Amino acid sequence: MKRQASSWRKSGWFLLLSFVIVTKPSCQEDLPPYRDPSEVFEGHIQGLYVLSAQENAAWIFITVKNTFDETLEAPAVIGGTLRIVSSRYPDYRKTLSLNKSHIINARGYDPTTGVLRIDSGDSIRLGYAWNFIDDNGRDLRTQVFQYWGDTTCRALNRRISYQETFLLSAEVKVFDKIPALSIGMTNFSMCHVNIWVNPKDCPPIIGDQACSYR
Repeated sequence: MKRQASSWRKSGWFLLLSFVIVTKPSCQEDLPPYRDPSEVFEGHIQGLYVLSAQENAAWIFITVKNTFDETLEAPAVIGGTLRIVSSRYPDYRKTLSLNKSHIINARGYDPTTGVLRIDSGDSIRLGYAWNFIDDNGRDLRTQVFQYWGDTTCRALNRRISYQETFLLSAEVKVFDKIPALSIGMTNFSMCHVNIWVNPKDCPPIIGDQACSYR
């Protein structure tokens, strides 16, 4: 029995050693790139000028995507800062503190418990409608935008501005134990229209295409 046990042990060690040798990657193989465990999100920020009977504003959307290979779930903190800066006049800027009220799409968020679940590959979206008033209370519609008269709507004095570009950036905090995500800089160009006019009275203008009407 002792000889058999000894023989089994030797055989077992041989098999284990063979497995390690076979499965150990060679020096020639590429190892997967190192990834900081804290870097589980990627972000995107964009602007959209909206012109309608209900609003005349620049919507800023922030998308945060879970690029980790696992589901993330914890109480959401949703904080950070959004910045909108005039490219031509950097002194004109809007700074906003982000919070849960800016969530516009997060299917894994339970507002009753405050818990947010983000599956791998899924994302959440934050949104803010800017009325063109800067941090100092100045109205960019009268101090930055420069307009020309819309010849298709002279009777109602509709005017369209020349193109202005804004620099968008943000830091977004989603979970307490994961560092804030930095997003930007991203250019957002638009042409402001001074008033919305009923299509029955003048040819309609689509907000995010207003620069093409010039």
